[in-house]
Amino acid sequence: MREYVSPDLIVPVEIRGSWKKPKVGLGDGFVEKLVEDAAKKGLGGLLEGLFDKKKKKD
Repeated sequence: MREYVSPDLIVPVEIRGSWKKPKVGLGDGFVEKLVEDAAKKGLGGLLEGLFDKKKKKD
C-alpha cells in the first residue's frame, strides 16, 4: 500500500478509557477509509484500462 498512501498522512490517534486504564487506538473508521482509498487508487487505473479497452472494441 505504500505506493498508494502518502508518507505525509496524518494518523488520528485516540486515547480512551480511564486514567488508570487508558486505551490508545486509531480513530474510528481510519483503517477502513485508508484501505478503501488505496484500493480506489490501485484498482481505479486497472478498471479504467479495462473500460477503455471495451470502448475501443465497440
